[in-house]
Amino acid sequence: MTLCSISNCDKLAIKRNRTICNAHDCKERRKQETRICSVLDCGKKVTAHTFCKAHYNHWKDYGDPLIRKIPGRVRTPGVWHYTVYGYIERYDPNTKKFRAEHRITMERLLGRLLTSTETVHHKNGIRDDNREENLELWDSSHPRGQRVEDKVSWCIEFLINNGYAVFCNKEKS
Repeated sequence: MTLCSISNCDKLAIKRNRTICNAHDCKERRKQETRICSVLDCGKKVTAHTFCKAHYNHWKDYGDPLIRKIPGRVRTPGVWHYTVYGYIERYDPNTKKFRAEHRITMERLLGRLLTSTETVHHKNGIRDDNREENLELWDSSHPRGQRVEDKVSWCIEFLINNGYAVFCNKEKS
């Protein structure tokens, strides 16, 4: 067993080159691995495959790293895809963005947009099962205080906002 040849380093040399330790070997390899984008005259550092970030995105979107945008190409309404979390996203022509299909389904069912505090829960836990009978609306808003009066007034406001008629028969003292 030999020691690392770098001064003031008392670690054992690794098998691959038998002169320096693993830590110094990693530093040397990192210096050598500064690769440049394979696109001619780019000169940027490689981030994925053999391309810089910009050329990789062009290659991923259009199949060619040199194409910036295909004229007249727009995402077609009705196109959908899975997210990395297993949900289905569908193109919404109103917002011109992809939106979670379970939220779109719940909004159609309620006849209104969901608020930022409302979430849609899949009853059976299957994230791409967006049947109406499998979805239920959850709300995560709650009052800040703990006084009963605050909670009751919040509950009344919540019920009214969700279309319920509220009848109060308690007299204040």
